[in-house]
Amino acid sequence: MIVDLVAAELRAPAEPLPARLDGLRARRLATIAEAIAGRPWWQRRWLAALARVVEAYMPLREAPKHYGMRVFLRMRQAALELGRRFVARSLLECPEDVFFLAWEEYVGLAQGGTAPADLRERVEQRRSEYAGFLANPAPDFVRSDGIPVAEQLAVAHEEGLLRGAPISAGRASGRVRRLTAPDPRLVEPGDVIVMVFADPGWTPLFPRAAAVVMEVGGTMCHAAVVARELGVPAVFGVREAMSRLADGMLVEVDGTAGTIRLPSPPGPSATG
Repeated sequence: MIVDLVAAELRAPAEPLPARLDGLRARRLATIAEAIAGRPWWQRRWLAALARVVEAYMPLREAPKHYGMRVFLRMRQAALELGRRFVARSLLECPEDVFFLAWEEYVGLAQGGTAPADLRERVEQRRSEYAGFLANPAPDFVRSDGIPVAEQLAVAHEEGLLRGAPISAGRASGRVRRLTAPDPRLVEPGDVIVMVFADPGWTPLFPRAAAVVMEVGGTMCHAAVVARELGVPAVFGVREAMSRLADGMLVEVDGTAGTIRLPSPPGPSATG
């Protein structure tokens, strides 16, 4: 992906990221100074000190996620290694089957125990259940006990206007680029990138985008934080965004209002 990012930047350079961050920093400092100046005199020194502390230590919030991902990677590598060993013992058909073992089965086999006679049937059944979970989209809202909430509570779209949660303020127009994988080769500077969801692996594409639209995601998810840090307008929680928006469609994204305005349909042609 790094090579593809470099190649994409050489082919069609986007706004230099340092220049963008310098502009955002200047706006941030001006906004903080204005907010402090509007407070009583006895609060100003404390607010200025707190603002400096937040600016200095806010980047550290990424550290736990960074090290957590490293741990998850090691855990996955260890599990796959055991999966290969189980295949060598003719217990599983492929190493990835290890992820369909129950914890007790996994530990028992790792300690050299005897596999249940129907182990492969269990794995196949769980694989089928997993495929069923993937085929059925998750509800937009669930209660704290896991019960889905009625779909009517979701944000409704209007004619020519899609609605979602306002995530990163600002307004931008661009052509839609729907993505199912974080591929820099598909994104041109100024595109409105649309996806179902994004994990940290997608965020290197954000500096090249005019705006970001996602079907899933909330105010404090990783993609939302990065969009705000980069000053990229973003609207998340847009139901059916991938099916309602088409590649090449020119749209206007309002990250402050949480809307995506679609192009007006062509009117009747004049005759004469």
